[in-house]
Amino acid sequence: MAQNNLRPNGLYLFDEPEAALSPQRQLTLLMQIYSCANEEKIWNNVSNKLLRNFEESNDMDYIRDRKRTFSFSLHDSRIVQIEIDENRLSLKMDRISQYVESEEKWYPGIIEFTKIDKEECDIMVFNTPYGFEGVKSFSGKEMSFEEFKKQYPNAEFEIVTEGYCGYDTTFQGYIWQEGSDPLFGIMRIWNMGDMIYRI
Repeated sequence: MAQNNLRPNGLYLFDEPEAALSPQRQLTLLMQIYSCANEEKIWNNVSNKLLRNFEESNDMDYIRDRKRTFSFSLHDSRIVQIEIDENRLSLKMDRISQYVESEEKWYPGIIEFTKIDKEECDIMVFNTPYGFEGVKSFSGKEMSFEEFKKQYPNAEFEIVTEGYCGYDTTFQGYIWQEGSDPLFGIMRIWNMGDMIYRI
């Protein structure tokens, strides 16, 4: 649409056009605006080269806006490694899914939380989820991320549901360990910084 309607020396008002566009389409729009603003004929060569570089890159960062919908999902993804310090939490994912133009794509990547409050981040581990196959009672414990890593060093946390509310992020799912039945887990993360998807 932009390629057919934007013309040099025009006045155009955009109200958050990136919200409905994939990263590739955002780049296309940016290059079209740039081309029109400079009244140059370099549009096709430059945009094609930039799009090629974008598609070949495996090093893109996306920051989740807490107030908007987001094209990435962690449903059915597994956290395979956890790194935490006083201010940052990094979760290595086996895959991150993205929905672009009715198509689902998968990428390995890392989710990074900045400006965390380490004391407010924990993992609750249960023997089974309440209500699962008629279960009416359960047992479990709450532990810090360091305690979880020590007790379950090779475990993978499969995310079934993800929730975002203000500065709180909650992942619920299964904790898989080789040779053991899965446990049910709830991961709680509190951060005032960014949630960055590195793919």
